[in-house]
Amino acid sequence: TKEKIKIPIKTFATGLSAALCKYSSILSPFAITLAEHFVKMQRKKGENMKFVIGNWKMNGSREILREMIEKTNGIKTENRVVLCVPFTMLGEKSEIIAFGAQDVSAHERGAYTGEVSAAMLIAAGAKYVIVGHSERRMYHDETNDIVREKATRALDAGLTPIICVGETMDEKVLFGQRLLELRKNANKNQTGVRIHHIPS
Repeated sequence: TKEKIKIPIKTFATGLSAALCKYSSILSPFAITLAEHFVKMQRKKGENMKFVIGNWKMNGSREILREMIEKTNGIKTENRVVLCVPFTMLGEKSEIIAFGAQDVSAHERGAYTGEVSAAMLIAAGAKYVIVGHSERRMYHDETNDIVREKATRALDAGLTPIICVGETMDEKVLFGQRLLELRKNANKNQTGVRIHHIPS
């Protein structure tokens, strides 16, 4: 049966294109692996679970984060609330918020000054990581190939990658077409994948 795309809008949602997606050079085998990862997680958490994802970018402080955690502890929700914070704020504990990083290295280890590996993010307390954000693509020349490598590293290490696609109007239109294609293929293959698009 066909389902409408339901987009949860919450305070934490700052506008990410987070989805199981096939986009340009992100290859089908990788998309399938990512889909299987999400399907398993959905079944664990409940079929009606939605994702509410926020990105603090280069803002905030640990004090503000702790205040937010204190005020949100005790809130009950069936949805999965994820907050992606700067590296220096990882490690906090919350009853409702799962924490993610805003980027990850495409390399597992080595002489890459300033980069942080997927394994390091997990050790710091991250469960999710943003890859392919428009600002990384624009200011750091990240390509779809690089985004694929980063997402693969995240998956291999046990992180859930949040793949961002589309910022310009042309990109948003293209993504909409890709999204419909993937939903059609997901229904055809009966993978049980649920796909969401949160426009910025």
